[in-house]
Amino acid sequence: MRNSQEYKYAAVVVLYHPDEKVISNIRSYSGNLERIYVIDNSESANEKLIRKLKETDHIWYLWNQGNLGLAAALNQGCRKAFGEGMDYVFTMDQDSIFRKGSVESMISYVEKNPGRIVAAPFIVPYYDTVPALNGAETEKTRSVKFAITSGMLESRAAYEEVHGFDDDLFIECIDVDFCINLSIKKWKLVKTEGAVLYQRAGNSEPRKFLWKVIHPLFDNPVRGYYKFRNKKFLRKKYGRILYQFTPGLFEAVLKTLLYEPDKLIRFQYYLKGYMDGAKGKMGRI
Repeated sequence: MRNSQEYKYAAVVVLYHPDEKVISNIRSYSGNLERIYVIDNSESANEKLIRKLKETDHIWYLWNQGNLGLAAALNQGCRKAFGEGMDYVFTMDQDSIFRKGSVESMISYVEKNPGRIVAAPFIVPYYDTVPALNGAETEKTRSVKFAITSGMLESRAAYEEVHGFDDDLFIECIDVDFCINLSIKKWKLVKTEGAVLYQRAGNSEPRKFLWKVIHPLFDNPVRGYYKFRNKKFLRKKYGRILYQFTPGLFEAVLKTLLYEPDKLIRFQYYLKGYMDGAKGKMGRI
């Protein structure tokens, strides 16, 4: 475990019906951190997995006995971490894996650049097989407007100033809302040289469209509901600034028309989501 005289670092990991791969995923970064806060949104507890998690003495585990949503679970973990004196928190998905040396690179960057900085890794998507954890060099550190929540390293000051994550979004666009708030509050978001996060691409599969490769999601249609609802809600909340952080909804419509099955069901969910977003009807569907 890393010892820091000045700052304490932790991670918040949100689970939803995970398999045992989550243990090795957490181990890809746990050795560098004071504490790992594991928040489980599964409807049923995996007792065998829980026992394995608790074998690591610096893991704190909470089962919510149901799905409270990604935003609420992240807030639970962050509030617990900062309440116990942690200075910085990595927010993590259960499928996320850090390349070797990434955590150290991000910690080194924020310590050498004190101030209004939030760090994030470069993202490499994977499907069934994780690439070798000892990979090539990454791009140089650069400022960005948007980064996904997983792998992000935020300080207590940043988290509190933007009031954490919006529980009403439940899932989808939580990272968009967070990044917009960071920008409004004049926090600088940077992707850090030497830091790579392998992020599972869900059910997404690459498809060739004209001269480029696109990635239809092939998600559960309910995820489409949240995407359309939350983007409509955030469009009302922020105006056109939203599109500096995320594409509009046309891209999702096009991917569904061209590639995804069960089109009628998906578009029914999209329409319901859009209408609920317009009405401000939020929370869990």
